[in-house]
Amino acid sequence: MKKKLPRLAPAGVNHSVIALIDNLQAHLGRPVRGVGYIHRIRVDIKRLRAWIRLIRNEEDAIGLRGIDRDLRDIMKKLSTRRDRQALMESLKWLEKKADKDARQSSLSVIRSHIGKGDGRVAVDWANIKTALLHVLDTLKQHTQKIDSMHMVRDGLQRTYKRAAKSGDKAFSGKIDPADVHEFRKWVKYIFYQLEVIQAAYPELYKEALDDLEDLGNRLGRYHDLLLVQGRLGELPAKKKYADAAIRMDVLIEMRMHKLLRRAQRHYRKIFSVSSSRFVMNLP
Repeated sequence: MKKKLPRLAPAGVNHSVIALIDNLQAHLGRPVRGVGYIHRIRVDIKRLRAWIRLIRNEEDAIGLRGIDRDLRDIMKKLSTRRDRQALMESLKWLEKKADKDARQSSLSVIRSHIGKGDGRVAVDWANIKTALLHVLDTLKQHTQKIDSMHMVRDGLQRTYKRAAKSGDKAFSGKIDPADVHEFRKWVKYIFYQLEVIQAAYPELYKEALDDLEDLGNRLGRYHDLLLVQGRLGELPAKKKYADAAIRMDVLIEMRMHKLLRRAQRHYRKIFSVSSSRFVMNLP
């Protein structure tokens, strides 16, 4: 039976997105300091790209696709800094999971080499900030025009279908990292969309958000371990590095297998209902 909820004025959903845009614009006005500064921008851009997929319809499709492309391009300019951070964090995580012998014989050798090999990547902050502020102003104008919860419901249903379909492909047969990456992308979209909706409906989607966050974290860790695995092939052709890479590769494969096994359980739980049933409580 459908849960009775008070009608929501569309402005309730709009307000949380406009507040997100305002806060990101304020953040861009502050000095660039530390990895947290970039992380905040990247996460907020992901949230806004998820919002675009929620509200995009035929009337606004061209304009919103252009905004989405601009946000994607800005994300790419920041991705190199993020990849370096993910590499070092993943090596630290592996160090916690590995036994003492592996830590001493493999991880320390590889982490020290990668740490020395990567310098700081230059980012043209003046151009990035100017471009992003312009895109945010344009997206705010589109967001202020939203006047129908039907658009939000239809958008959430579309994302749920897309995520379920990509998850089915990712976990059917032999694992393909490209399929897992595609699924991870849509898990992020639906997670951020539900965050926006829950800001207006605090009583909805609590369990789904918890499950999606856990699923996203596991898929994210899998993605970062792939980055580490890719770097193993770039190590110098010295015996100490070759031996360390072999031991590390075995450890990574074992951890990735466990991550995907648990991720698959979450996938089956979250996407066990039809898309219409998933959105049935929205007005």
